[in-house]
Amino acid sequence: MAAAVAPRPALAARCPVAPIELPAARFALAPDVNMNAAVFVNGSWIGDGGSFAEPVAHNFNRPLYFQFPPALLRPGKNEIDVLLFAYAHHFGRLAPVWVGPHATMSARYESAFFRQIVLAQLGTALAAVTAVFIAVI
Repeated sequence: MAAAVAPRPALAARCPVAPIELPAARFALAPDVNMNAAVFVNGSWIGDGGSFAEPVAHNFNRPLYFQFPPALLRPGKNEIDVLLFAYAHHFGRLAPVWVGPHATMSARYESAFFRQIVLAQLGTALAAVTAVFIAVI
């Protein structure tokens, strides 16, 4: 009998960030991740979507939004690293990562959350109500 192979995360992306004017704080948005992700700015962890060990957090299609202090950015070249967890032989996905001020990033996050989460929940609720209605008639 073959032993089960434990899933392993893989480095998915390194995103160079252009030199920018720094407000009081910066925000990073990963609008579409499958299965889980951790985000680092210049090697410093700023957040993740939950556990990378079993049971792994399933952030399928859920946007991830992280704040980080401007002190993590340095003059010149900066890098955003995203560690993506995906099971072997399954669909791993990472949409482009956005970095910017809260005013811009929060609007993008709210829009992505509504499209990807709220509309899916409404569709599921509508399907359940329709199924009950069909069962009754």
